[in-house]
Amino acid sequence: MSFDESMNKVTQNEQMDIVITFWNKLDNEINTRYFTSVFLGHTRANDLLEAFQKALSDFDMYNLIQVSMDGPSVNWKFYDDLISNRTETEMPGLLNIGSCGLHVLHGAFKSGANKSEWNIKNILKGLYELFHDSPARRADYLKICGSDKYPKMFCQTRWIEDAEVAERAIEIWDNICAMHKFWENLPKSKRPASKSYLNVHDAITDKMILPKLHFFATVANLMKPFLTLYQTENPMVPFLYDDIHSLIREIMSWFIKPCILQKTKLGSDLCKIDLNDQENLLKHTKINVGCGATKSINNMSKIDDISSSDINNFKKDCVLFLTTFLQKMFERSPLKYSVTRYASSLSPLNMITKPDLCGSRFIHLCYHLNELKNVIKVSRS
Repeated sequence: MSFDESMNKVTQNEQMDIVITFWNKLDNEINTRYFTSVFLGHTRANDLLEAFQKALSDFDMYNLIQVSMDGPSVNWKFYDDLISNRTETEMPGLLNIGSCGLHVLHGAFKSGANKSEWNIKNILKGLYELFHDSPARRADYLKICGSDKYPKMFCQTRWIEDAEVAERAIEIWDNICAMHKFWENLPKSKRPASKSYLNVHDAITDKMILPKLHFFATVANLMKPFLTLYQTENPMVPFLYDDIHSLIREIMSWFIKPCILQKTKLGSDLCKIDLNDQENLLKHTKINVGCGATKSINNMSKIDDISSSDINNFKKDCVLFLTTFLQKMFERSPLKYSVTRYASSLSPLNMITKPDLCGSRFIHLCYHLNELKNVIKVSRS
């Protein structure tokens, strides 16, 4: 079972949608189906548990294998209460691979971006709001810049998908600067007076804004393939461990010394690296900030527009961005859960390339299922 809550603007209630993934014996395949929705007022953990159990009252809960959800603390309290309830009634335990990896990724990226204090969210929102529902400003923009490419709307819940928003801002930044100059030459009474304009004004005075936007877009684009791959109803758990492991290792290679990464083999080992220890970090000159940001810095350096201090501070912010992102990932990452690693034994690629390791992990997976009372007997044969 999986569930997600959202605000229903029609009923003015919190709506919990419940989806079921099951083995279809008729088709011999896994199917996913929407089951029902429950409407709530309060959404405390006990409210969620009561609604969840009521909605599934016609099911034999003994057959429940796993509950999937996003990661707010209230959902984890609900999950703990559900496990306690099942233990008291002597039902099998549930497989735990953490909360939804997509939500974790978006949330961790948001935390990293906010920690950098670059104000990217308000800048991108401000760009969009300056021209949205404003025919006069759009007409001025078209006349002055000769372009009909306008800023894109910033999404506050799916931060990684805002890579395209940042890329559009980079593409039209010269136009934005031209519009800013046009507005600043107007009498003060005729200039935009909104908070959006103040955010854009501050961004234009920031010499490092383009490298920051490039870095934001580059990191987001690095994660987009993972999001695209896992937005599916297909059974992807056997591939989850290796894919997250590869993604985190790639990000860490941007600012962690290779000798430190070479010592780690398991995903859980990556989580143990002290990201705040300066001995583990690359020198500022060797930190990777992406091709776009590097090119932007090189172009500005040629015209003496930025100093070495500006570049060093920017790279420190990039490390802070990535460090915060990774720490948030580690808190509830599927890498922390042994069953995720064990389930990788069911990956066809691992079966071919790592048969001995797969055999070992599959045995551990069987033992784990046996402890949860989800299998009757474990046999080495």
